[in-house]
Amino acid sequence: MSETPKEQIDFVTLAHAFAEKFAEIASITAPIIDAMAKVIPQFVYEIRGDLSEYLAKLDARPAQSKLAMSVAADKGWFFGWSTTLEDLMPLIERITSLPDGEIDQCMVDYYRDNFQDFVDRLLANNPSRSTAIGAAARAHREFGADGFFLSTPVFIAQADGLLSETLGVESPLNRDGKGQNRSTKAGLHLKERFESDQESLDLLHPFFTLHDSDFLKSFAARSQSSSSSGVFTALNRHQVMHGECSDYGTEVNSLKAFSFLVFVGLHLQCICSDQDLLR
Repeated sequence: MSETPKEQIDFVTLAHAFAEKFAEIASITAPIIDAMAKVIPQFVYEIRGDLSEYLAKLDARPAQSKLAMSVAADKGWFFGWSTTLEDLMPLIERITSLPDGEIDQCMVDYYRDNFQDFVDRLLANNPSRSTAIGAAARAHREFGADGFFLSTPVFIAQADGLLSETLGVESPLNRDGKGQNRSTKAGLHLKERFESDQESLDLLHPFFTLHDSDFLKSFAARSQSSSSSGVFTALNRHQVMHGECSDYGTEVNSLKAFSFLVFVGLHLQCICSDQDLLR
């Protein structure tokens, strides 16, 4: 990525503008194409076909993005519309076309390539958290295998804090006194907040299914998963933050935790702030 934070285009806003903008383009170009058809019919036939195909692809982007987010989340990864369209669209297409066994490597490559850019933007957007996020990023980048043990819990903790600030919900990833995951209630809060905005609901889809993910699985669910598949090896927030496991220090797990921080600290934060500006 070559853009500085100030030069970054807000692609969440762009996602909302897709339908309106291209409907406007179509309304302008249709009469011109019809007039040209009388003179050069074959050429216009090809243009009309290409334009229709292009508009159809754009129209399918939100649904394809939602699908890609779901596929990635099933493997413990998160991403959002917080990067350039040039980078995002190839990622969406790759995720939705790759076999399950290749998703991890795809996401590792994506976050390796864009790691420092995301770090810079997280630091710029969240100055009060810059010391903790910066230290975790350096540990991930510079300390080798040992660094992943340091970076993973810090990325998760900072995502927790940012999520609480953004949603205005205390400890949204913890369980309440009845053992219920608070992310379910936080998800309902978000759905109510964006009930008339389907594009935002699609872009927030991974959060609505977070309570069912490996990342937030309860002890009972992890035990059941272990008994059926042999062993539970996925990155799990509770196991890391409460010291229930000590073998989480891998680059993949550190990048998965980082991907959640990026989703919360850039993607979710941007969508919620955009709505606040429109109120």
